[in-house]
Amino acid sequence: MSLEDVARLISAKRPKQVLKLLQCFYQGTSCKLEDLMRATGFNEKQLRYYITKLRRLRLIEFDSRTRTYSLDYKGFHVRIDTIFVDAIENLVKKK
Repeated sequence: MSLEDVARLISAKRPKQVLKLLQCFYQGTSCKLEDLMRATGFNEKQLRYYITKLRRLRLIEFDSRTRTYSLDYKGFHVRIDTIFVDAIENLVKKK
């Protein structure tokens, strides 16, 4: 799964905007909200919207001590497996 595919999962209508945000995390470092706003050019409301979507998919995690966001590879992997497995199981049950 490429970075573009992940961006389409998060926002099918505007994957290029999400791609900007994902590239900030691609370096493997933790980022504060202000750093992400500077790097992407998003306003705070728009950035928080995308961060919420990323957290819902368990792609990023928030550290309340340092107030930073970072990638959560394991959580995202489990979430994607669950999405596809549930859909396949539902198809099998219907037949």
